Order: sequence, then structure tokens, then C-alpha cells
Amino acid sequence: MSGDSAGAMGLHYVNLTVLTSTNQSGVMEVDHPQIVIYEPTADGHLRLTGADYLVYADAWDKLHPGDPPQLMGQLFHLFDAPNRFGLPAFYTLHAWAWKDNPNGAFVNWHPNVSCEQFTARTTPLPEVSSTRNDSLFDPLAGSKGLPPRPARRFHGLPVTGLS
Repeated sequence: MSGDSAGAMGLHYVNLTVLTSTNQSGVMEVDHPQIVIYEPTADGHLRLTGADYLVYADAWDKLHPGDPPQLMGQLFHLFDAPNRFGLPAFYTLHAWAWKDNPNGAFVNWHPNVSCEQFTARTTPLPEVSSTRNDSLFDPLAGSKGLPPRPARRFHGLPVTGLS
């Protein structure tokens, strides 16, 4: 997803199992994001850049009246409905864990991310290679986990990977 002058967000891959679980339980876990974000590269691969934590507003508000979600000390943004995504109102928090954002680790847009290299794929992505730093996440293989990633820190809090 690209913005006019704010840069881009990248390609969002949703884990529906985690999203459904979060909507039902009202529990937000840093190591289980609902969405992972990738930036397309010139060689046709995808580079992991961040995570997006998301929960439907009605589900969250029912379990936590008057208490909006927060994670790592950061309040989520509320996207009302109707919205450009066609989703019901939702809370979201981007975390730029694998590509430093000069505007902050938790802002929506990244000025140094671009979707210009994106070419739509009609076939599944190749298998994940454990020896490559720019390993691909196969959005069509729901039972596969994410590839291992280097440890990062958010404001002093260790984040060792998302699974």
C-alpha cells in the first residue's frame, strides 16, 4: 500500500487464525501479530519490514469497554468504517521492526518503503530458504511458520521474532 507523499506501508499478509483468536479473546500478543508487512524488491522477492497488529473495534470494545488496545506502551489507531479497506471499524498498530523508520517505530506510513517493484503473482511463492536473509513468507501455506529473523528492540524491549 502506497501513500501520496508519506511513503508506503508495503504488502500486508493477514494471518486469519491469529486475527480471529484476537477478536474472540481480546488478548493482544507482541509475538503473534495479525499481519506481517513486506516490501517488494527489484529482484522480485519480498523483504520483511514490519508487523501490523489489528483487532476489530466492536470485538475489542465489547471485552474492554472504554479501554482502547495498546501494545509496548503504544495506543492503537482507530480506523472507522466505512474505510478504504472495506473492513468494519478496527484498531491497528504498525511496528517497523525490520526496517528503521525515521518517523518512528509505530507510525502508519514509512517514507523509505515503496511498492513500485510489486508485480502481482498468480502462483504460490517459492519455499522458504533458511539460509537467506530475505526469506519469503508464503501467504498460501497457512500451516507454515514465519522464517527466523534477527532480534530487534522497541524502546528497550527485546522482540526476538514473530511466529
